[in-house]
Amino acid sequence: MKDRALRQRMGEAGRKRVVDLFDYRQVARRFVEIVSERLGIK
Repeated sequence: MKDRALRQRMGEAGRKRVVDLFDYRQVARRFVEIVSERLGIK
């Protein structure tokens, strides 16, 4: 972790991944899909 540029790129990539995967809208949408499937709601 001595390479400042690499740290920066890794940090930015990590943040983008978290925002893409764990944005509350994404999580809520997936939750509704799962509940709908389990309860047989169309």
